[in-house]
This record gives sequence, structure tokens and C-alpha cells, in this order.
Amino acid sequence: MIRIMIFFLLGLLVIFLIQDSWTSTESRKVLVDKIFVGDSCQYTVLEHKSNSLTTFGGYVPRVVQDVSRNHKCWIVFEDCTSNGVMSKNHDLKLLEIHIHNPTDLSPGGWNYGKFGSGINAELN
Repeated sequence: MIRIMIFFLLGLLVIFLIQDSWTSTESRKVLVDKIFVGDSCQYTVLEHKSNSLTTFGGYVPRVVQDVSRNHKCWIVFEDCTSNGVMSKNHDLKLLEIHIHNPTDLSPGGWNYGKFGSGINAELN
């Protein structure tokens, strides 16, 4: 009876640990060279280190104007995967965009199929 109880408790512990790893998220800071604003809630960034584009959609990020003149802009995103690599294949959620001024946000394109397409106006 004690063995059954020990196995049961160990099983609960394993399930708890596995479940925690499935739902764990981690916020990461990434330097970016360019930030494009697409349609509502869609942002595409050019990562400084890897020179790759990543698009975030469906989340309204917080835009913070706090980057000094001699530093690069950066984003903070939440990575819902275990390896933390910035990629289109992962479940990412953009949380914050840190910029020098509003002109750092470049106009991006949008396309709604038969309902129209275009490019956003540049912010001045």
C-alpha cells in the first residue's frame, strides 16, 4: 500500500513538472535595426544579430520612447517555447517596442485580398 502511495505521489510530481514546462514563458530582449508597422496589431522587425525578419501579429504592444541616441532600438517578446530562438515557427508574443522617437516605426504593407491593400503612411 505504501508503494502504491509513493508511485502515485511520484506520478503527480512528474505530471506537475511536465505541465509547468509546457506553459512556461520567458521574456527576451532583442536588438533590432528596423521596425515595420503593418495593419492593426502587426509588426515586423529586422533583428540586428541575425539580420532576419520576424512578424508579430495579434497583440498590441506597448511602445516606449526611452532609447538613447547612441543605442539600438530593441523589442521585448515572450517566448512560449523552450529554446528561445526568434523564429516564425515559434509561438511568440510581442510585449514592448523600445524606440528613439516615432520615426523609428517604418510604414509596412497590408493586404486584405479583395478588400484592398496598401502601405501605411510614415510617421513624422
